[in-house]
This record gives sequence, C-alpha cells and structure tokens, in this order.
Amino acid sequence: MRSTSPYQETKAVVVELYCPTKDLTISDFLITLSAAHKDIIEAIKARFRFRYKIELQEVWPCDINGEPIRTSESGELIDGVAIEGDPVCNFSNIHNGEIIMIRLSRDELLATDSNHETVLYLGGSMGQEAFKMMGREDRRDLIRKFRREEAVERRNVIRLTLPYADVVSGLAEARYSASLSSRIIDENWKIAQVNALDRDCLGALAILSQATCGQGWVIEQLLMETIMNRPVGERTLLKIDIFGVIERLYREADAVGSTWEEVGMSSAHDTIMSYVTGPSHSFM
Repeated sequence: MRSTSPYQETKAVVVELYCPTKDLTISDFLITLSAAHKDIIEAIKARFRFRYKIELQEVWPCDINGEPIRTSESGELIDGVAIEGDPVCNFSNIHNGEIIMIRLSRDELLATDSNHETVLYLGGSMGQEAFKMMGREDRRDLIRKFRREEAVERRNVIRLTLPYADVVSGLAEARYSASLSSRIIDENWKIAQVNALDRDCLGALAILSQATCGQGWVIEQLLMETIMNRPVGERTLLKIDIFGVIERLYREADAVGSTWEEVGMSSAHDTIMSYVTGPSHSFM
C-alpha cells in the first residue's frame, strides 16, 4: 500500500506569526499549503495591516530557529527579488502550531528564543563511510531536513559534521583562494555571497562551513554574538572569532579530539586553543 506524506494529508495549517522587530503577533494565521509563496506573503502583509494598521514593506518568513522559509518553485519574485527554490524549507511543509518569525528585510538576523544543543553527527545509522562519500550539497540538505523536522518540535540542534581532528588539520593546512573558499561556503551553507574578508579569514570560514554544513544561519548568529561581545575593537569578523565558535561548539558536543573512528580527547585541541588564548596573530 502506498504511504501518504503527512504534508499531503493536511491541506491547511494554523500558525502563529511573530515579528520581533515590531514585537507584534498574529496568533491564528491560516496557511493553505498549496498556495503560492507570493500569495502567502501578501496575505501576511494584509493580516498585519488589518490587525495593527501598519504597512510591512517587506516580509521574509523563517521558522523558530531562524531558517528562511523560501518558495518551493525557483524564480518567484518576492518584493521584486527572484527567490531560489527550496525543496527543504517552504510553506508546503510547515506544520500546524508552528511559530513563523517575520523578518522585515532579506538579510535581517533574528535572535532565536530556543537554546541550541550541539552534537557530533558523522552519519548516524547510515555509517561514517556513507556519510563521508556524500557530496557537500547532499550532506547539506540532509542536515537541513533534520533542522526542519526539529523546528516543529521547537528544538534547535547544531550538528557538527566533521570530527575535530579534520577541522584542526584543515585550519592548519588549507590555503584556499578566495574564490574556492566562497564556493565551499555556498555549497555547505547555501550562501552565495559573503561579505569581503581577507583570504585567511575566508578560508577559516570555509572550514567552519564544512563542519556545520546546512546550518549557515544559526552559525552566523553565533559569529555575530561573538563579534558583539568583543570588549574592544572593530565589529568585523576576525579569524579568532571563527576559532572561538569552533572551540565552543566542539566543547558543547563533548567532541574535542574526535576523529572518524572514535570520539575522545587529543592534543589536537591545543592547536585551536593556541589561536583563541595565545599570543596575537595577524588576521586582517
């Protein structure tokens, strides 16, 4: 007997809309799952206009974890911008009772309410060899599917997709060109444009993207948090910020020193720590 997707069984869902910038909530917004993305966007604008007498010039929805909800069909124009199709996170797979966060610009970063949990994920039941053989984009979409499912449960799980030893060796050995680093970041995080950074900083960001594939938005939040918590200096991304986020995540996952074969402590931990706590280095 052919199984039926739960998305196909439900023709409409009721969600809560929340706009953090305005601190406004719509508690009972109905989404017809078969509706076009642009029509849902216009309906969201209309509800805020009717309820709060305000005009939202742009509406960029995302789930409770800050993951953008895009159109399932590529090429749709939203507020004059062509949106890339996304089979993983779109309105057709939103669940009843979810909270949909409303950004007022495409690049707005939202501080999410749910605390994240961090785990080392090297393939799980599929096995490490199969996971290692996956291409970057397939691995990215697998992790994004996990995050889509967990957003329904209001869980924010960060999966580290490289063992610590590989990250350390990558940081020590990689001498990527700017174009190669940008391509790696795009394939891992689905981010086509990265703000101008020096080559070494961009290379470190590429390594971080390989270790957190499919999770660019939540990692960007952590990087911004690190920058804003810096006591002095410019509010620009430095290589030391990237090392700090790497160190934090692997500590949270109890995965410092992990390899493809086992999880445990190793002297590799000292390599990153020497950048985080040691003498100053040239990052700019």
